[in-house]
Amino acid sequence: MLRKRRLALLDVDVEVEGFQADDPPWHYERIVLHFRVRCDRLTLGVLERVIRLAIVRYCGVLGTVREVASIEATMELLDAAGESSGRLPVRLDVAVAETLDEPADDEA
Repeated sequence: MLRKRRLALLDVDVEVEGFQADDPPWHYERIVLHFRVRCDRLTLGVLERVIRLAIVRYCGVLGTVREVASIEATMELLDAAGESSGRLPVRLDVAVAETLDEPADDEA
């Protein structure tokens, strides 16, 4: 999706925090992902959409874990100079018609 828009990522960092049940078998109850992305010309709308699709549609591990644990995500966009958007929540609901090739309403 980013290649089609001719956007080059300068850096990507993902922090994962997991919270397990207190009793055996200690399954995960909650997983929090924080995506920190450095890229010129990338908008917050496009970044949120890429992260949402990666989590909801394309990650088999999270698809399996989602059955027993809640999944939360946040994002932070940094420009080439290192200016941060701050930590923002990512909506993980996906519209039925949303695909990688179609521009979303918030990408205009």
